[in-house]
Amino acid sequence: MLTFSGTHNVLLDAKGRINLPRKFVEILDNRYNNILMLFKEDNCLVAYPQSEWLANEEKVLKLSSMKKDVRDFKRLFYSRVEECQLKHARILIPPSLRKYAGLNREVVLVGVSTTIEIWSKDRWDEFITDNDNNFEELAEKMADI
Repeated sequence: MLTFSGTHNVLLDAKGRINLPRKFVEILDNRYNNILMLFKEDNCLVAYPQSEWLANEEKVLKLSSMKKDVRDFKRLFYSRVEECQLKHARILIPPSLRKYAGLNREVVLVGVSTTIEIWSKDRWDEFITDNDNNFEELAEKMADI
């Protein structure tokens, strides 16, 4: 498997670390390096392998800083990300990011192709409750793109 997929329940330890599932670690080992960029988005954290993050960053760098909206976007974009390293199949999530994502003991990891989303179990359950019934409708919309 070359992409991240599936839903995995893990526990956050007292130091703020989570263990990644073995198949996620294998993908990181085989396709990427051990650096992940944690980005605040949609009430969760999105873990980008460094090379995937750099692809997004290249797009942002091309935007003209002569426009105020672009400057504001860049400030917000870069303030929402922190680098972390995969060590012994674990990542340490900084306190500010844990607070943003509402992470407590129970955490859900969701593989989304080239990224890993990190959700509090409560927020993930709420997302599924609110959105799972819309899957067919969303799939039909995506087919037209």
